Formats: sequence, structure tokens, C-alpha cells
Amino acid sequence: MKTRRALISVLITLASLPSCVLSQACRPPSIVSEGRKVVFFTRDEGIRIPCVATGDRSLTYLWTKNGNPIDTSDFSNGGINIETGTGTIVIDSPHPSDAGYYQCHVTNQCGTALSVVSHVIHAFIHPFPPVSQPTVVEAAVGSSVVLTCTPPRSVPEPSMIWLLIGDDSSSYYHQLVTLDDRVTMDYFGNLYITNVHQDDSYGVESYACGATNHFTRSAVLGDDKRLVVRDNGSNTVSPTALLWSSPSDILALKGQEAKMKCIFAGNPLPSTSWERIDSQLDASRTFVDHNELVISDVQSSDSGVYRCSGLSSLDHHAVRRSFNLVVQSAPEWQSEPADITATSAGSAQFECSAVGIPEPTVQWFINGQPYQNLPDDPNRTLDGNILHFSSLDLSDSQVIQCNASNIHGYVWANAVLFVQG
Repeated sequence: MKTRRALISVLITLASLPSCVLSQACRPPSIVSEGRKVVFFTRDEGIRIPCVATGDRSLTYLWTKNGNPIDTSDFSNGGINIETGTGTIVIDSPHPSDAGYYQCHVTNQCGTALSVVSHVIHAFIHPFPPVSQPTVVEAAVGSSVVLTCTPPRSVPEPSMIWLLIGDDSSSYYHQLVTLDDRVTMDYFGNLYITNVHQDDSYGVESYACGATNHFTRSAVLGDDKRLVVRDNGSNTVSPTALLWSSPSDILALKGQEAKMKCIFAGNPLPSTSWERIDSQLDASRTFVDHNELVISDVQSSDSGVYRCSGLSSLDHHAVRRSFNLVVQSAPEWQSEPADITATSAGSAQFECSAVGIPEPTVQWFINGQPYQNLPDDPNRTLDGNILHFSSLDLSDSQVIQCNASNIHGYVWANAVLFVQG
């Protein structure tokens, strides 16, 4: 909720434009290059958020951070400045305090255009706590064992791996643990060996989890765990059991990936199968990877109930787990407002509508001002998702903005109304 409130605050805290009567046609500013909605940075690399616009007469660029104007003329202010000839902002030596919501405002005599809001985020990864000795974990052949890992604090969330760490007195080395149907990870970085083999002890080697942050291009290594495998001489059988599964309720966004996983243990090793209860799996977008069902390019039709089953040759009945997949979506344009060139005494009409789940909320702005805050104008009417202008004159050149948002994101558009004689 805090992120959404900050975003709304940025969108509605805008510069006002003085009113004036124009004696000749004036083309309002139009942004041709702007930043991304999400920008990660590290202290070793500068931040650059583009903002380039076209328009008649002199263009003035103003940047806000969290809704407050940035003084780019003060170069002592963390090295924040604007590139000559454009409105592109550059922070040469960023600090964690430079994180926030940035927006570019471009103004000339007849209008104001606004860029999308760029959420600038400080990317980092902390080290694991230091340890002096590896943790010893014991397991019997044919049983299951979990090697735990607590991921370090990281923004964005790290990718987790497991390594084998060796020290043969002449060199220190490590190699990646190969994951398969028997050796696998949960979504928190814990390693599961679902049917322990004698050679899982790897002699003098230890297991260690690692975390990688791709934005910082760095990785950190966790504490060692020495696995001691006991062989009591008998091959004890055990029925299939569910060791871990992902949450039963899954929310996925349209166009992204949906994942669900079941980790079964037993001796003999059980096999895992997947099915969709209310329909057939779409083989073109669905695959199974190490006991995990992955659906790529998720669509609304993928909403439904899925089930994993674990079964070994000794089981009479499979062990099952069901999952309910709900697909929602960030706003997408259904009708995006477009630039219009009109003539004096003519009319113009802008349409703004978007689709998404939940249904997006649509907000209109003119020259950066929320529509509801504007003085009444008998020649301007808003009817649903259509904004209509009539009896235009040269002073009606302006920039119309539309924002459609839900809990998953937003879409933002500037549309220029250019009135000429």
C-alpha cells in the first residue's frame, strides 16, 4: 500500500501552468524519450533517466522526486544535474538516499507534458553471517534430508544455488550441485535430497548455499554443511511422503510465468506427475522441471485447479496436492489517447480506456493538473472515457494525460491537442 500511495502522490503533485491568451499557434511539448518504470542502481554506477521532448518555443524541464522539485542547478546536491540540450537527469555518484520516484515535467507557453514515473531502487546484497565450522548433518541411506539456507537480504531478491565446497589441502574449489528429481530446492533456497545415496556425502566436500544478485553482478556464499551418510546395511523402504510444496493459492500475472512445485520423498524414489483438474494442460506453454510445473506466457484461460501426484512402485495410492491458480493482469490500453491537430472553431475528442484484472481506475489530467481540480469550461466535457472539446481557439492547445492503474501497475499517456488557425 505504501508504494501505491507514493505513486499516486507523485502523479498528482504537479507543476501548474500560468494561463495566457495566445495570438498565434503554439505546439505543446511532446515527450519522445523517457525513462523506464523501474530503474535499479548500485553505488558503483551512475543513474541516467532520459527525458527528451519536442515542441514550439522554449522548453523548460523540471524534475520531481517523490513529488518534490529537484534543484538541478545545485551540483553539490549529490551530483544531480541535467544533460545539456535535453531534460535527461544524471546522478554521477549515487547514494542509497537517491532511491525514490522520479518524474520529468516539460513545459512551454501552451502546455505541460509529464513522463512516466521512474521508481529508482538501490540494488544490493548483504553477506551471509560468518561461521567458523561447518554444520554436520546426518542421514541414513534411503532416507531424506533437508539442508537449510537462510537467504541474505538482497534487492531485488537473489537467485539461490547450492555448491559443493572442497579442500584437498592443495587447493580450494567448488562446483555446482546438479539438481534433478532426487536433489532439488524449494522456493526459499533449502536443498532437499529426497532419497539419500552413500555418495551424497562427497568425501571431504561440504555443501554451501549461495545467493546471486544479477543487478549488482555479485554473489555471496553461505555457511558450510557437512553431510554424513550412514549405511546400516539394510535397504529400508518407506512410503511416499510430501516433504514440501509451494502455496496452494497462486496468483500469476498475464504474460508472466506461473510456477508450482511438489517435493516427494520415499524409498524407492517416487515419481511425480502433474495434471489440470478442470481442463487439459497446454503442452505448448507448460513443462515440468525437477518436480516443478511451469506455465510460460500465462493467460486468463490458465486460471484453474492443478494437481501433483507422487507415487512409487510400492504405493497403493498416490500422495496428492492441489493448487488453485488465479490469473490477473496489469492495465493494458484498450484505447490510448492520441495526438490531435485541430483548427480554430473546430472540435476534438480523446478516448482513454484500459483493461486489467482488477479493473483499472482511470484518471484524467490536463497540463499535469488533475481533471477534477480544473475550473469548469463549457467547451470541455468528460463523458465516461471520452473527453470532448468544442469551439476551439488557439489558446486551447494543451497536453492531455490519462493514467489507468490497478494494484499490479499502471499505464500513462500524454496526448497533444494542437490548435492552429
